[in-house]
Amino acid sequence: MLDFPVNESLKDYDFTGLGQRGIADIIEMVVSKACRDEFMFDELWTYYPARSKRSMEDFSLRGDKMTYWYDVKSHDLNGDFCMPNLISIDRLRRVINDDSQELVYIFVDYIMNDIKEIKFLPIHKISHQSLAIQNLGLGVLQLKNAHDPIIPFEGTKREWANEFSRMAIAFYEKQAKKFNQLKLKWTM
Repeated sequence: MLDFPVNESLKDYDFTGLGQRGIADIIEMVVSKACRDEFMFDELWTYYPARSKRSMEDFSLRGDKMTYWYDVKSHDLNGDFCMPNLISIDRLRRVINDDSQELVYIFVDYIMNDIKEIKFLPIHKISHQSLAIQNLGLGVLQLKNAHDPIIPFEGTKREWANEFSRMAIAFYEKQAKKFNQLKLKWTM
């Protein structure tokens, strides 16, 4: 979809002394700017920056009948184990069940300021085998390990949503059992 010289754009930045989060912020900014520039004069799609610091997207493209929410996830290939948070499962439930919305991840693999690979993947094209729900808030969806290849999901968006619902229910049942066991410790 996008063809832009991200590596050239990154060479404008000095990463000396920056941690992973600082580098990730720059990568997100460069990718978002490149997408903005790509769609600046597009008649079918309008580019919008993130709605807030806490919004699920880094930017969105909106047309007459469809909204694409894009979230940039950077991955330092030299880093240790990496299990990035993607989205709260409650937010995802609302997006995945709306056919006029699509959540797309832009996975950027890098070493320092050198981009090695950029992958665009709608959430419903990522197999549940590559995903895990962790206990944060109402539950947060994560990649199990960003160092592993992402297993593609071959079904439809509806099939993915149905399997995701089963995954979420299993997570909540496990949490309920855990909390019931903890309650027993307090009743003496």
